[in-house]
Amino acid sequence: MRLVVALLLLAPAAQATPPEPDLGAVKPDANTQSRAEVAVAQQNIKQTIAILTDAWGRFSAAMSRPLPGAPIAARSAHRPALHLIPAGTFEMGSPDRESPRIDDEIQHTVTLTRPFLMMRTEVTQRQWSALMGNEPSFFADRPDAPVERVNWFEAVAFANALSKVEGLSACYTLTDCRAGYSAGDGCGEHDELCAGGFECTVQSHAYCAGYRLPTEAEWEYAARAGATASRHGAAREVSWYAENSGGVFEGGDNVGGKTQAVGRKTPNAWGLHDMLGNVQEWTGDWQAAYPDGSVVDPKGPESGEWRVYRGGSWLSNFEPRFAARSAYLPDQGGRAQGLRLIRVTVESSAAHDL
Repeated sequence: MRLVVALLLLAPAAQATPPEPDLGAVKPDANTQSRAEVAVAQQNIKQTIAILTDAWGRFSAAMSRPLPGAPIAARSAHRPALHLIPAGTFEMGSPDRESPRIDDEIQHTVTLTRPFLMMRTEVTQRQWSALMGNEPSFFADRPDAPVERVNWFEAVAFANALSKVEGLSACYTLTDCRAGYSAGDGCGEHDELCAGGFECTVQSHAYCAGYRLPTEAEWEYAARAGATASRHGAAREVSWYAENSGGVFEGGDNVGGKTQAVGRKTPNAWGLHDMLGNVQEWTGDWQAAYPDGSVVDPKGPESGEWRVYRGGSWLSNFEPRFAARSAYLPDQGGRAQGLRLIRVTVESSAAHDL
């Protein structure tokens, strides 16, 4: 019986006509299938390598991005080292509770959209003399002290000279300069205040690769380096002023006091020394009341009578503060007027964009 059943089951298969093969449905043999799998695997590997390469590039760029305050260029014979100041937003001015406070320090929000490079210290006598060939300072023969008795016009002339020697485009055009004077030679040996010397018509260029004076906002932003207090430490530790500059304050003068070698006080969080004290630093702005409300990249008014300087000095009979504002006629330079310059560069903008 079992044999009969088996024969019946096998009979249809034995009698059936084999179907015509469907060539489009033929499965690849083992070798063809293996080659296809290898090709897919290779493509996956290429995609993985591309993803990892891109990720590594982004990681490397992030790791190589200079940190805020990082030194970008070493000191040269003509200038101090340069530090990176990042773009950012801060509160400019002082709160009502800060003392001693003046009414023109109204707090307002400022955003600076471009990073820049700022000199680590004020320009020294040695650096000025190496570039300009003269010595304007009242406290002469102190090569590592800041240059002083520099008026505003002389400060921008130095900026142009420094741009030229470093092969950069100038940030100022100077015309109609007063005959008989050159930058740095307008003071008599014993003049505490010099006026009526070097003076020109000055046109500022908004976009330039060279050196320029900071705006008032750029100066305070760099000085604060993120600090919200009146200074970044105790006054005696971070600044030179009347109390610690070797003199006695009498009759409105620091008798016996003088400028000090740069870089000896505690720097701020971005590595800048002497932002407070030693000499007052010219800015590019005309004196004016602060704007109402928030502002972006403020540059001050187009014209005015007085140019702003910031930072206080060895002559100050008060503890220097970030928010304190002062101004002078641009053709005047005294024993407490010096300078510190900035650059806005392709390199600093690229660092910001990473």
